[in-house]
Formats: sequence, structure tokens, C-alpha cells
Amino acid sequence: MLCIMNFKTLMPVKEQQSMMADVEKHTFKPDLIISPVMLQPNKFKNFQEAAQNITITKRTVGEPSADELHYLGIKYAFVGHLERRIQLHEDYDVINNKLENALKHKITPIICMGSENDEDGIQEEFDKIVGDLDLSNHEVIISWESIKSTLEGKRLYSDETAARIFNELKEILSKYENVKYRLVLGGHVEPREAELAKKLGIDGVLVGDRFKHFDQLKTILDPLS
Repeated sequence: MLCIMNFKTLMPVKEQQSMMADVEKHTFKPDLIISPVMLQPNKFKNFQEAAQNITITKRTVGEPSADELHYLGIKYAFVGHLERRIQLHEDYDVINNKLENALKHKITPIICMGSENDEDGIQEEFDKIVGDLDLSNHEVIISWESIKSTLEGKRLYSDETAARIFNELKEILSKYENVKYRLVLGGHVEPREAELAKKLGIDGVLVGDRFKHFDQLKTILDPLS
């Protein structure tokens, strides 16, 4: 099982570093990926580090390049985070280009989905993100998040809806040859959502910056164990 933790920008850097240091003091079973605002060499023993973003393939400024991530030993990067789509108007052409850059340089993308009618249009949204890119022989992580649940701070989808969505994602990904994928559930994740992920055979969960100490995060890790 997998837990991904994205700190985002409103959590102070010192709090992020304190949380990461706290995680390093404990042992736990699920795999853990932490995405801090300020990247640092990925030399942690209890978790892997992920970038919150990756640049497009063209020459540009202000976003981490694949070369920077390789230099830091980071092999994961978010692609198409829903908040970037909503607040920064990042469109599908940009997202597709960032995905292409990640795949080209062997950075495992954490592809974020959930903006197309919230619970419907999974194939349509996937096609807009991936386009003509071939995921065969690549490793990807896909996170589906209910935007309505995130905005209202409570789960607004049923167990049956989650099962249908992730089964559809599995069917879509089965069309690629030798693709290695993990699917995670996001959107205001509490312990019961972690339990749901395990019950449905989903690979894990994506959580935000609500957890400031390991004991709080442990309430999510324990159901995944």
C-alpha cells in the first residue's frame, strides 16, 4: 500500500521539515511519498520525496526540471494537480507536455484526475491528459480526487462510485503493454477513506497538509497496513 502526502504552500517550511524529521523517527508498513514545497536531496530512509510540479519540455523558468530532480535523487513528480488547474488555469496541453517530459526522463508522474464532472468522464479526462503518449513500459501513479469533497471538507461520493471509477481506470490502463501503475484515492482523506482504499483493492491514498505530526498521519497509515 502507498500513502502520498503533499504539503502545499500554506504549511510553513519549518513545519514541513519538522514533520519529515518526525516521520524519520518511526517505522511503518505502507510506502510513503512526501512532497514538500522546498526540495532537498532525497536521502531519507522512511519515505521517498516527490516534486509538486515539473517543467514542460521547452526552455522555461520557475519550475523544477527533470535534470534537477535527478540531481536531487527524486524520481516522482506531480503532473496536473487539480489546484493548479483551477487556480493557475493550467490546461491539458500544458499537462500533457509535462507528462511527456516526466516519461521521457524516467520521472514517475503522479497524475491527478477528478476535474471532469467530478465523478464522470474518466475516459475523457484521461484522454485529454495522456493524449497520444504511450504509457507502455512506463511507471505511473494516478490519483483520483473528488473536487466537491475537497472543497466541502467531507466525502460526497459513495463506496460504489469509488469502486466504479477505479475499475474504469484499471480497464483504461490495461490497454497499455507492461505499464506499471498504482492508483490512489484523494480528496479529504480520513481513516475511513484509507480503509475504503484497502477494501476496494486501490493501491493507496493521497493526503494534503492537514497532518502536522506523525501521530496524526499514523491514523491514515494504520488502515493501509
